[in-house]
Amino acid sequence: MARMDAFAAKRRWYHPAPAWLVYGAAVATGVLFACERGRWFPVHYQKGWPVLIAVAVVAAVLILILAWMLVALLFRRRAQFDLRTLLVFVALCAAVCSWLTVRIKQARQQADVVAATQKTVDAFYAYDWEFDDTGKLSTKTPLPAPKPLRKLLGVDFFADVEFLQLDGQEATSARLADVLWLPRLKSLSVSGDCVADGELFLIQELSNLQELWLVKTKVSDEGVKRLKRALPRCKIDIQRAAQ
Repeated sequence: MARMDAFAAKRRWYHPAPAWLVYGAAVATGVLFACERGRWFPVHYQKGWPVLIAVAVVAAVLILILAWMLVALLFRRRAQFDLRTLLVFVALCAAVCSWLTVRIKQARQQADVVAATQKTVDAFYAYDWEFDDTGKLSTKTPLPAPKPLRKLLGVDFFADVEFLQLDGQEATSARLADVLWLPRLKSLSVSGDCVADGELFLIQELSNLQELWLVKTKVSDEGVKRLKRALPRCKIDIQRAAQ
C-alpha cells in the first residue's frame, strides 16, 4: 500500500490536469507577445497575427476545460480546478483581451489617417506589404491577411503605413500631428511653405523614420540640425525653393 502511494505521488507532477493547459497557454502568450515586440514573424505576415493566435490559444484552452469538466461530469469523476489556476486563467484572459483592444484601437487610428489621406489629391501613402524585397512598390506582393479577416478587422490591423507624402496645403501642423499615429512610418515627404521649424518637433517623434524629404519648406538650417540630432539614423533630403 505504501509503495502504491509513493508511485502515485511520483507521477503526480505530470498527471494531466486543466492547470497545465492554463500555464501552457500563459507561456505561449508570453512567447507570442515577445515575437510581436521583436517582429520575429515573416515580413508580410507579422502584424496582427501574434495577438490573434493568442486569442485562439486562450479560446482553445477554455473549450478544452469545459469539455474536461463535461466528461468528468458524465463519468462522475472529480475535475480539479483550484483557485490559483482560476486566477491565472482570468488574468490571462484579461491580458489577451487588453492586448487585442489596444491593437484594434491602433489600427483604427491608422485607418483614420489613411482615410483622410484618400480624400486629398496632394497626398499619397503606401503600406509595408506593397513593397517588394528590393524596397520598390509592386502590385504583385501578397495581401497581408485572408479576405474574411481583412473584412472583419480591416487591412490596417495587419499592415503598417511605411510611406507618406504630404504636399502643399496638406502639409499642415494638424496633418503632421496625425502622422504620429503611424509609429512604423519609414519614409515621409512633405512640401510647401506651411512647414517650418515648429512642425519639425512633430516629425522628430517618428523614431522609426529612415528617410525624410523636405521640399520647398520654410525650415531653417538650425531646425534641420536639431532634427538630425533627434533622428540620427534618418536620411534627410532638403530641396530649397528657387530664389
